[in-house]
Amino acid sequence: MPFGLPAGTIVRPYRLVTFRTTGAGLIAVLQETIRRGGDYFPQVSGLRLKYDSTLAPGSQVLVDSVRVGDEKLEAERLYSVTVTEGVFSVVRDLMPWQDRVTLNTLAFDAVRALVVERGELGPAASNRIQDIGSIPGKGR
Repeated sequence: MPFGLPAGTIVRPYRLVTFRTTGAGLIAVLQETIRRGGDYFPQVSGLRLKYDSTLAPGSQVLVDSVRVGDEKLEAERLYSVTVTEGVFSVVRDLMPWQDRVTLNTLAFDAVRALVVERGELGPAASNRIQDIGSIPGKGR
């Protein structure tokens, strides 16, 4: 969900898009979004990874650390991904993809349904993405 936008900014009500991509495609997008940083820094669910900000861009994601659920990411395996139309417009050129389906569900409505289900959402750290380069003695 967009946040921190300048006053008066109009945000398009993006629908959700699902598609499949390879593990290698996911790694490529993670490498690029970490390289870009800022608004492009990855936000993930169901995925955990470590990266080292002291390494050269394009090699910062520690591939062996990437987990989908409790399983190690496999480069050739196909994974299902769900993003907003806005995110898809950026990542579609960064990785191979197939079986794209644009849902009628707006991202806002999906988040609202989650809040209704859980009762409330609040800030919490989950440590899904860790920069080991910022931990003394841990970087590569």
